[in-house]
Amino acid sequence: MVDVRLLENPYWVEELRPLDGRDPRVRDYVVNQAAAQELLGNLETTLAAAIPHYRERGRSHLVVAFGCTGGRHRSVAMAREMSERLKNLDGIDVDFTARDL
Repeated sequence: MVDVRLLENPYWVEELRPLDGRDPRVRDYVVNQAAAQELLGNLETTLAAAIPHYRERGRSHLVVAFGCTGGRHRSVAMAREMSERLKNLDGIDVDFTARDL
């Protein structure tokens, strides 16, 4: 579980409040924050290094979850961005699911 409450919350931006993290405006607001870029970069590096070890041990599934206060904005945008990044790794099938929308 990756807690993304460290990021500025689009809930407090009136025009973004009714939207969710799948909307490009919310995505840009969340993902373009410096802390988000740092977190995403570090997590991508860690997962890219770890995935081969899961395979070596016969593991075919890995769940990476993101959470925030309401589960509509930050966590959704960050999970979706990470899923897009991981799709670029060879031999990786990625499913993005926003559970609480």
